Amino acid sequence: MSLLKIKNVMSIKNAMFLLPARRLKTISAMARTAAVSVVACFAAAGSAHAALNIQHWTLDNGARVYFVESHTIPILDVSIEFDAGSRRDPAGKAGLSSLTNAMLARGLQAATLTDGRQEAAMTEAEISDALADVAAQRGGGASTDRAGMSMRTLVSKGEREVALRMLARLLAQPSFPAELFARDKARTVSAIRESLTKPESIASKAFWRLAYGNHPYGVEATVESVESITRDELQAFHRTHYVARKYFSDEQLTVAMLSPLPMTEPAARPASVPGLRH
Repeated sequence: MSLLKIKNVMSIKNAMFLLPARRLKTISAMARTAAVSVVACFAAAGSAHAALNIQHWTLDNGARVYFVESHTIPILDVSIEFDAGSRRDPAGKAGLSSLTNAMLARGLQAATLTDGRQEAAMTEAEISDALADVAAQRGGGASTDRAGMSMRTLVSKGEREVALRMLARLLAQPSFPAELFARDKARTVSAIRESLTKPESIASKAFWRLAYGNHPYGVEATVESVESITRDELQAFHRTHYVARKYFSDEQLTVAMLSPLPMTEPAARPASVPGLRH
């Protein structure tokens, strides 16, 4: 795959996170249709173009892994998604999934590793500085069905290990600091109020409400629902849904990786992203 093609794929992926969550389902369907057309074009072009070789398997903890080996650029891309989208918001708490995901990088708890080593707590600024020091880029977000985080890092050992360990900690050890929770909740309320002044936003909310009624797809976050969310509810949502395996759902953790390292290289396998709870 050419560098231009990879950049285009990543640009489309990043742009998806900027769209309203309720539109992602429709756009995902369009993307699947487009993907079929692209693969068909590759097949028709003959041996000059080869379709992506997507390897996939299931880990012992139930997580599904999708792996593409690409040597075009020395970059490792990892995306980890959970069954933690807005359809999991409790009644009257619309917006909880999005707020939980946004708070993952606001701070980290201190932790003890299995070998006895200690990992210090980190603030929001320290997290940003640590990623900047190794030129890693964090992404992610919450949609209707899924929520998670992605990391793009250089494949060199030192930078890669720092970035992947940070990704694992952000998903498993968020501290949800109270003062930043109040800040993010106020920002969310402000954004909702602003959206109620925009015709396109009002029309979108009305469409999804009429199309899905009381189904979770038709429920939008409101000023009242967001203001009612507590920090304890945020922590409970994280404990319940940011796990590799759920006893009440067939939807499990999904890991997608694009890497120049072969699948047989230990650093290329999802086991190198520790910290995910079963």
